[in-house]
Amino acid sequence: MQNSESVLQEYQQTLQEIGSASTSNERRRQLLENMPKLDSISDVEFLCHILLNENSDLPVVMFTIAKLENRITSELPFAGSQRRQHLFQTVFNLSRSYEIAGKPSCAVQKLMSIAANITRHSDEADAVEYFAEMFEMITREKSRPFAIKFLKVSIEEFVESNRCKTLPYERLQYMKAFAIQQASRFYSLIIELISQELAVFLLCTYPIREVPPGFNISAVLEVFISTLKGANETFTRVVKENFDLLALELSCLSTLLRTVEVDWLVENHSLHIIYVFAFVGLQLTVQPIDSACVDISELAVNCLLQLSERQWSLQSVEKSEMVLFLASVFSNLVSTPHSLDVPQFQNALRLLHLYANCFYAKQMENIPCGFLHNQLVCLDKSVNSSDDPLLLLIKSWGNLVQQQVDTCRTFCDCWASMLDSVILRMETIANKPLAQAVSYLPEEFCAAFGLALLRKLANFEVADEDDEPAENIVKILLEIYSSFIVLSMHCQERFDSGSLPSFCLEVLTLLARVDMKSQWHIIMGEYERTAALVQRCIVEVFHGGSVTPSNSMDSSEVAQINAELRQHRCVIKAACCLAGPVDAWNCADHFERCYEFLSRHCEMTLLFMRSFFNKPKCTYGVFEESIVSTMVTVLLCFRSYAPWLSSFYADAQQSGNRNVEVSLLVSTALKAATAVLRDSQFCGKLTQAAVLTQRSILLTVRPHSFVLSMNDMQSLYQQSIDGLYKCLPDDVGVRNALYVSLANYLILPWYNAVGEEQEWSQRKPTYEQLVRSILADYFALVDTEQSVPYEMAAPVIKKAAPLIVALLDSIESEGAITKRTCYDVMRPFGKGTLSLLLLYKQHLDCVQSLLELLSRLLRTLIMQFGVDFTKQLSSTLFDLCASADFSNGLQAETEEATSVLECFVRVLSTIVVQTSSKFSSLLPEVAALVIGPLFNLVRKSDTEVVQSYYELLGKIICARSRQYFVPSPDELDATAKEELRSFMIIFCAGIVELELETAKVVIGQLNMLHAKHSLYTKEVFLSQYYNEFVGTLFVTLVNREHDILLDDICDTLAIMACPNLNQFCNKILPAIMETSCGLSKEQAARLCGRLLNCHEVPTFSVTFKGVVHDTDFCRLMNSLATA
Repeated sequence: MQNSESVLQEYQQTLQEIGSASTSNERRRQLLENMPKLDSISDVEFLCHILLNENSDLPVVMFTIAKLENRITSELPFAGSQRRQHLFQTVFNLSRSYEIAGKPSCAVQKLMSIAANITRHSDEADAVEYFAEMFEMITREKSRPFAIKFLKVSIEEFVESNRCKTLPYERLQYMKAFAIQQASRFYSLIIELISQELAVFLLCTYPIREVPPGFNISAVLEVFISTLKGANETFTRVVKENFDLLALELSCLSTLLRTVEVDWLVENHSLHIIYVFAFVGLQLTVQPIDSACVDISELAVNCLLQLSERQWSLQSVEKSEMVLFLASVFSNLVSTPHSLDVPQFQNALRLLHLYANCFYAKQMENIPCGFLHNQLVCLDKSVNSSDDPLLLLIKSWGNLVQQQVDTCRTFCDCWASMLDSVILRMETIANKPLAQAVSYLPEEFCAAFGLALLRKLANFEVADEDDEPAENIVKILLEIYSSFIVLSMHCQERFDSGSLPSFCLEVLTLLARVDMKSQWHIIMGEYERTAALVQRCIVEVFHGGSVTPSNSMDSSEVAQINAELRQHRCVIKAACCLAGPVDAWNCADHFERCYEFLSRHCEMTLLFMRSFFNKPKCTYGVFEESIVSTMVTVLLCFRSYAPWLSSFYADAQQSGNRNVEVSLLVSTALKAATAVLRDSQFCGKLTQAAVLTQRSILLTVRPHSFVLSMNDMQSLYQQSIDGLYKCLPDDVGVRNALYVSLANYLILPWYNAVGEEQEWSQRKPTYEQLVRSILADYFALVDTEQSVPYEMAAPVIKKAAPLIVALLDSIESEGAITKRTCYDVMRPFGKGTLSLLLLYKQHLDCVQSLLELLSRLLRTLIMQFGVDFTKQLSSTLFDLCASADFSNGLQAETEEATSVLECFVRVLSTIVVQTSSKFSSLLPEVAALVIGPLFNLVRKSDTEVVQSYYELLGKIICARSRQYFVPSPDELDATAKEELRSFMIIFCAGIVELELETAKVVIGQLNMLHAKHSLYTKEVFLSQYYNEFVGTLFVTLVNREHDILLDDICDTLAIMACPNLNQFCNKILPAIMETSCGLSKEQAARLCGRLLNCHEVPTFSVTFKGVVHDTDFCRLMNSLATA
């Protein structure tokens, strides 16, 4: 015993020192090297003695439990019934003592898991006794909490864990089915226990011996609600007193609901107790609502989520149950806002959000229109009452606390989720043949909701202005149009990061998708009202000579004018929500509505231009911030409606109708933008709005030659050529956006213009002059014959590269005339950039910018630059990779190094995918670079770069398939043979990569090559690489290196094996099992024999999973037997 105590003491001290923060890494290595000396600690009883020692801290406990698990696992396959029972009782008692002593839950759960695993290895009689004893413990009040935890862990271990190596596959599946059968008994038991705890509040107790007349979920909830109303605080007290036990029971129910057979779930109406619990937190007419009740409700909602994800049997489930439950939930929110303070309302919304996300969309198929009508009633009461729920969120408009902001976010997010479901349903029905228009939300509901949100928008902006950066006002509008296209995607992400005004705008956008007519009528009415107020304000304050100067006005008058301008801004933002993609509202009525709105907006824009755009800012006085913000919104409205303006312009050009009027709309928007850009007093958000608006008009609408004849535009071009705008800040892309819009308008084709109408001869000289001006420094750098010091060249390269990339990006998909014009100007960039690349190869920041430039140059203008330049580029890249200076710079794992390698792969991918025969001569050189110097640099790089690299390999093999996949391996020339061998070796190494995603990409590329070129059936692959790939994939499965890819790898092996199944099962796979897995010849033959009748891929894949499991089992048994 003395020896045991000394070993125990040394063991504890070693582990404590390893886990100590003060221990150096060198010391840890020494301690870990000495750990094998303590391997004598392997006796189960001695390990339990360590675990029961009061001086053992958590690291010692967890390390010892892991050692105990390994010891028991090695014994179980050979242990008799008595030994298994002894092991189980030992671990069970240990977990019980840990639970009583309040040890960490992770240790308790691990011990429970070990005990459950021991039972899984028992015969059926012992397993039945095990679950019977657990059933008995749950019925006893004293042992119930521990037994429920044990049950939850046991079910998860039996049913959801597939990592048991010490049982054959068939036995593992049998015990899983046994546990599912046992779970049904416990499901009924847990439901019965919960109903006993709440018996006073329920219609009847469970299990129901006799079903009362009219028993359904509606009756259950009705009785429950009436009982609660008369119970005062009794229910809350019951929940608080039993909170820990109820939480345990509901958590266990959630696990059981994933396991229990479907038909058992609805026996004796036992689901009703879950519905009752889920309803608790939303029954807001009952006071008080305690946080404990809300937490219990959330656990019940998780149970319902498990129910909703099960594949229900039509015979076993009444579909109306969930529908009636949801109807009760939402209809009982009618009187919600009248007696609640903000925290309670927030708790309710939190649960309502859970319901909306979990059930509303999934049950949309079964929800009648009457359900949606309940929402109108609820909203009418909230909007028309003095206790507006949104007003409850805001105690002081100028000072919102974070809790109120979160409540508003939850409110909007909840409604966005429900509206998304409505939109999805509408689109699904609309795509069906002979579909009829159906109204899913009453028009008066949409109108009331939209009006409420619109009127809150200005108030939210007041609260938001103090904390919101100025540029966010621009961002809100910029995101409206793009978010419209992806309304049903990333809704949660947008709300989590948005501001209060953006919440309202998002929901308004969704409402417009549901009912455009009502939203348009409301917003346009508000636009006319606010526009009239703003017009009167401008006339009286800024044009009325007798009015008091703004700087000396009364504070109430200033506040009123600011409020009127703010309201007008908000309405314009709401109008932007109604823009959306043109094809979303493919109807003549909406076309006309948008035209009328833009015409009216042009009138207001002209008023603002006369009043503010051409006057010094000093005349704005105290209204400067408000006026500038309004001007920003006015400009960005044109940007949102640019697709519609383009449609109007195209229609006018084709039909000749309203040609002058539409041209006036275009010229008004451009004049407003150029007025800002000409005036040096404007900067920041207004300049940004002007540039973005101008870019949308020039590049989206692409108006004809009258634009170039406008004095304002001529002046803008001349000022750009003269370098006036080089000082613009480009941290948000303002300068580059301005240059790109001006330059590319000159070379992009004008819509509906043919032949001479395009005026190429007039536009090209201006384009060349402009580009040479804005990139003058870079032209000088590439033209110089002398080397420029890095300190002088780096700023020029970093400034010019993003602009060149932006210029090329917008013309990538354009025609030959556009690209040729661009090439004529940018031709010097080709060879000049290659020279700079070699000159500054030791500076990764320059290399990154230059490679990004070359990547875009090649993608856009590769046909114009031709084969000779591309060959020179690939040779330069080869030299660069072989350079010691460059390679040393990439050794550091920095973002710059990663970006450089990403650019490398992109450039080579562009060359490889060219279909022209002229470029095929470059492929051998590219292949040599990829499998040579580049491979050595990439394999230690970031995971995403490695994945892109493997995709590049697949593209090269596709491009060289005729050279690689010849009828006979003897016909392969030496170069192609060596290339293919290198590719296969790299692919094989990628399968066993530690990074899961890399292995997935490799397998995907192999399957892609088979789909396109029948890789797995090619004679070259079969004769030289087939066995190696099968062995690598199989050993990867057996070693469980990529468990998540089990299905992918099994399917891949099935595709490989099925064409020649006999050879695979009789020769190839048995040999791999014997040599790589240590199986005997008889074991391998028996396992492979299961696959002989699996001629189809799905059947083979399913059977193969069992073969893989049992191969691992046999390997373990062999090793244990040898030991």
